[in-house]
Amino acid sequence: MIDIYDGIHTWHVAKTGNNNNGGHSLADAKLTIGAAVSAAGSGDVIVVWPGDYDELVDLQSAGKVIHLKGISKSKTRIVRSSNANGVILNSGSSIENMSVISKNSYNLNCIAIKNYDTSTDIVIKDVYAEGGYAGLKSDSNIRLTIVDSIFIGSCVGANLVHNRQLNAVRCKFVTDGAYPAVDAYAASIGEVQVFTDCTFWATRIIENSTNYLAGVTGLGEDPVVMNNCSFKVWGILDFTGPTYGIRVSSEDTIIQLNGGCVRTINDGASTVLDIYIGQASSHCYSSGFGFNATKVSGNVHEFLRPTTFGRTLDIAATGEAGIDLSNIKQAAGPTTLTNITFTNLDLILKILKNKAVQNKTTGAIVIYDDDGVTPILTLTPTDSATEITRMQS
Repeated sequence: MIDIYDGIHTWHVAKTGNNNNGGHSLADAKLTIGAAVSAAGSGDVIVVWPGDYDELVDLQSAGKVIHLKGISKSKTRIVRSSNANGVILNSGSSIENMSVISKNSYNLNCIAIKNYDTSTDIVIKDVYAEGGYAGLKSDSNIRLTIVDSIFIGSCVGANLVHNRQLNAVRCKFVTDGAYPAVDAYAASIGEVQVFTDCTFWATRIIENSTNYLAGVTGLGEDPVVMNNCSFKVWGILDFTGPTYGIRVSSEDTIIQLNGGCVRTINDGASTVLDIYIGQASSHCYSSGFGFNATKVSGNVHEFLRPTTFGRTLDIAATGEAGIDLSNIKQAAGPTTLTNITFTNLDLILKILKNKAVQNKTTGAIVIYDDDGVTPILTLTPTDSATEITRMQS
């Protein structure tokens, strides 16, 4: 439920309303959302009471910053009966607590929610959006925030490519892959984006040997961070096209996976990959992210990945930084470290246990390797009035 305030900046729309009404209370509500948009000013709130509304809500053409608020996703619905979009958002606008459904055909115009290029500061919260093409189409925008929402499309759940400073929290992105003869994916991502606690689900049952299916596909440059996100991609029945959990096709892309997991299934496909990084200049870094290590392609880097849950931890690192093991802890039981090479520690152990020979004439001490022949360290004495100092030489 939402907070609702009557006043000159709050407009009401109800199925019992009339467009000749003033619109500033439920008892005096407008009948259509479009009538309320026409009457409202920038910054105003439009409260849409329960019911199905068959109309295009175009805030972009109205040129206004409007905040649309329904009562709940199950009660307030914009449902298109024709092949048309549902809601077009404008910069600074928001939509909350409602469903938008436009899925009458596999048509580029059947998009539940969209906004045009260069829009900024749009908020989508607690929304169910389902379209024949896409649940959400948002290209080349800045500061898009989506929270607690579900986006479903027959081609793409949400097209989010080139959205800079995007933040998605607790959202679900879904495609059923029913749109024919095109690639299908739960979401397209790219360019400075953060996803937290999100789910990506993609399935396809139609027979198609050329178009791919993916949980997410990366089409933009710059970093993407995914925290505790899960992916399931399932090509079933006759679908034989390439199947990817996470697919990055663009150059200079970095994707960071922190926690979460991916599962990719397609018994009939020749290409089935949990993670695919298609460009040499792009990289995927994972920490605590579950995937099948035999189903990856490209630059995929793992850090702190448990190979047997709760028991074995493979640690790999490259570069000069190395690994800091000082804070590794466990609740109980012994810890066994195997297949670890500490270069300096190995040398110290050899110095302590291996053969050492001192030259009686010079006083130099030579310490030998395990073979007893190869010198690994020579200590040469330096005399002073009070002491003899042996230094490595």
